[in-house]
Amino acid sequence: MFVGNALTISVLFQLAPLQICSPTWVPEVFVQPGANNEITAFATLDVGQDQFIFVGGRFTTIGGISANRIARWNGKAWTPLGTSPVGDVNALLVVQNGQNWSLYAGGGSSDRVANWDGTSWSTVGSGFTGLVFALTLFDDGSGPAVYAGGSFTASGSTQVSRIAKLEAGSWVPLAGGVSNTVYALTVFDDGTGTSLYAAGNFGVRRWDGNEWSSVSGGPSTPIKSLAVFDDGTGAALYAGGNGSVAIKKWDGVNWVSLSSGISGEVNALHVYDDGLGPALFATGRFTRAGGTSVSNIAKWDGVAWSTLNTGISDTGNAMTVYDDGSGRGEYLYVGGKFLTADGETVVRLTRWDGNEWSRIGSGVNNTIRDMTIFDDGSGPALYAAGEFSQASAESRNRIARWDGKDWQPLASGLGSIVHALEVFDDGNGPLLFVAGLTNSLRTWDGATLGSKCCLDNEVFTLKVFDDGDGEALYVGGAFLSVNTISVNRIAKWDGNNWSPLGTGMNGTVHDLTVFDDGTGPQLYASGFFTMAGDVQALRVAKWDGHSWSAVGSGMNNSVWTLETDGTLLYAGGNFTEADGSPASRIAVWDGQLWSPMADGLSNGVRAITVFDNGLSSSVYAGGLFTQSGANPASRIAKWDGNSWQQLVDGTNDDVLTLQVFDDGSGPALFAGGRFTDAGEVAASYIAKWQGCGTREPIIVHHPSPRIVCESEIVTLYSSATGADPLLYQWRKDGAPILGATNKTMTIDVTVVSDAGSYDVAVSNGEGSSTSKAAELVVITNPVVIQQPQDVNHCVGQDATLTVDVSGIFPLTFQWRKDGLAIPSATQSSLTLIDVQPSDAGLYDVLINNECLQTISDAAALQVFPIVQGESNCDGVISLADYTDLSSCIDGPNSVVLPSCQIFDFDSDGDVDMSDAGSFALAFGQITP
Repeated sequence: MFVGNALTISVLFQLAPLQICSPTWVPEVFVQPGANNEITAFATLDVGQDQFIFVGGRFTTIGGISANRIARWNGKAWTPLGTSPVGDVNALLVVQNGQNWSLYAGGGSSDRVANWDGTSWSTVGSGFTGLVFALTLFDDGSGPAVYAGGSFTASGSTQVSRIAKLEAGSWVPLAGGVSNTVYALTVFDDGTGTSLYAAGNFGVRRWDGNEWSSVSGGPSTPIKSLAVFDDGTGAALYAGGNGSVAIKKWDGVNWVSLSSGISGEVNALHVYDDGLGPALFATGRFTRAGGTSVSNIAKWDGVAWSTLNTGISDTGNAMTVYDDGSGRGEYLYVGGKFLTADGETVVRLTRWDGNEWSRIGSGVNNTIRDMTIFDDGSGPALYAAGEFSQASAESRNRIARWDGKDWQPLASGLGSIVHALEVFDDGNGPLLFVAGLTNSLRTWDGATLGSKCCLDNEVFTLKVFDDGDGEALYVGGAFLSVNTISVNRIAKWDGNNWSPLGTGMNGTVHDLTVFDDGTGPQLYASGFFTMAGDVQALRVAKWDGHSWSAVGSGMNNSVWTLETDGTLLYAGGNFTEADGSPASRIAVWDGQLWSPMADGLSNGVRAITVFDNGLSSSVYAGGLFTQSGANPASRIAKWDGNSWQQLVDGTNDDVLTLQVFDDGSGPALFAGGRFTDAGEVAASYIAKWQGCGTREPIIVHHPSPRIVCESEIVTLYSSATGADPLLYQWRKDGAPILGATNKTMTIDVTVVSDAGSYDVAVSNGEGSSTSKAAELVVITNPVVIQQPQDVNHCVGQDATLTVDVSGIFPLTFQWRKDGLAIPSATQSSLTLIDVQPSDAGLYDVLINNECLQTISDAAALQVFPIVQGESNCDGVISLADYTDLSSCIDGPNSVVLPSCQIFDFDSDGDVDMSDAGSFALAFGQITP
């Protein structure tokens, strides 16, 4: 089943204009790990854009690709380096000169040493008469030169006893050489000057550029490894060999054992900082180190030996340190004969990050049935689900997340087959909904697997659709009820409740999609049914939110999948007729009629999607078919508008799901199913078809607007896809923010001046893109501009108190009297009706926003009884009252004005001079 739609494609994938390229299957992505034979040598390169690890040995395939004994790994993909001219590779050396570099390989063929310049191989000197086991770079005072050690005794007609120096294109001897095979070379200063140290069946010898000297007393011969390590007491030379104490330290004067040493065979030594400081790592074939039980690899920290979890299952031959660019820092890479590390399949090649082992290369171990894209907060990722129990040789029960480099687990996974995935926001944020053979609908929020309901049978498809009442999740399958509600194979979940769609279907529903035929978006269902509600609908029906209707006269057999390009609806399945006319397994609906697509396909279609490969936007189909008419079409094909075209050699087994996703290398079409080969490229049930899409940055996660409190920590996040390296630059109000050059931008203590509009510009060598702006609002303490004022009122009057405030809204108010909250007094003004003496008191107001609170000053309300001659109720007959008397005396209708009645001392119905005289007698009196 396919989950996704054309809208998603158009939003997420902005492809480049027409360009010349050849879309192809990507060979290095989903493959079985490791190599098919022993790995014996590593070398690393870090020059500008060239950051590689070179791997040599006896293998002919590595990471699922053909590579004759030597290959290059860039942290994501393997690349062969032609055919090794030295046969089995025993030693590798990278020589750098500024931005220029060369790779030297030593081995067992007649050439013995060859040079790779990045394009081709060339022989170095006249070769040797025996094997080459070691290569290094040493400056004897005349300039850096390549040195080789092994079992040889001559180079052409020149005698070179087991060790030689490359000088002017020829191999020259180092005095009389050494007496037996050389297995290791390194450079070390023991305090008397830098020298070249050689080790092998003869022990250890030192070459100072002029003569040899002995370094006796080392480990038992043969000695196969040398390394320089500083354990805190100064740099020393460490040598690994065979015997009961297979490793010792040379401090320039004496050989010293490391605890009780290693019992067995040490083949390689390397220094690596695992996060606890530099340490010396040893690998080979041994089970004890310093009395500690280990498995073929151990760590020496200068004081004691320790294990690397449960180690590796067989002999280790070589080690190096390499940062693959994943952002996790340096790994210790280990190669050898082993097949597992910590019990997990790694096949002769693995890496250690200081805490755990991981495989190099990835794939799953069984069928993938559905894929979709979900952003759990860390950026969009491809989610795959089906029947597999492992991905990247680790437990990934039926569902896993592909981040572009590796498969990540979803908690402990699921206990049964998964058929369908869909993203839906049920009101609590986006969730990934997961359905299948289990009787519950599961959810994933990025951290936890949850459960939504109980169904009585399988779910095959999930789709989000808005029928006019808001988005809801629609579920289709073989079930008859949900939570005891009869639904007959299709149901709606609105985030709170389940409901049926009419009386449902009389047969299984296998796919759902949304399509607008010109009358508005409707939900289309396909499957095995012949009735939808009470309407005959042969295998395809549409739901408008209220009722079912047929889609033409339907198909004569099952319809497994539906997809739209926004204009047309495509259906695929087992049918051979649509609308009563021939249509072999795939047909297109234009809103009025079903039409065939040329000769169609020879067997069932299980997935359809639309993908723009950078040259054109086309319909792609996957399934069980092998032909279209007389043309080959092995399980996956592209519709060019007139006919179906095979994608190279197709796949070697069924394709069940298709999904468009940009994993950082540009938009690509991912196919999942039962196959293990795509276009003759090894592919473990999932493969990637890379188009010619732009690698310019595309913003896939825009920063979100934020409202924060003053002094709060705030983090804005954005992410993009495109060609590496992606460079981020955050901006505030259009101006770059110094040092804000990551996906996230954090302000540790926000202040008012941090408020503004934030966006991020992302650039690489291909172009640039700018995110949408996100507004950051910083909430400050509310400020009272005008405090409540003291007021005096007479009994029975209305009293109003107000406050004027500035600040970030929304603001809330709570008035208080004498410190106690007044119910329902929650506005910026407070009006008291018909005040009484009991209302007198001190009034203030609490002003709150989302973060902070301010308390106004207290205002006094005084309530006085009504007294003849006092109009303003301030407790005294004063000039203020006289002003009111003056406006009333002998005025028209003065008696009927309530405000004047207080001055009618003689109660004659008029305010006149007689009343003025009485007022004069009372003037200055203090009233009760």
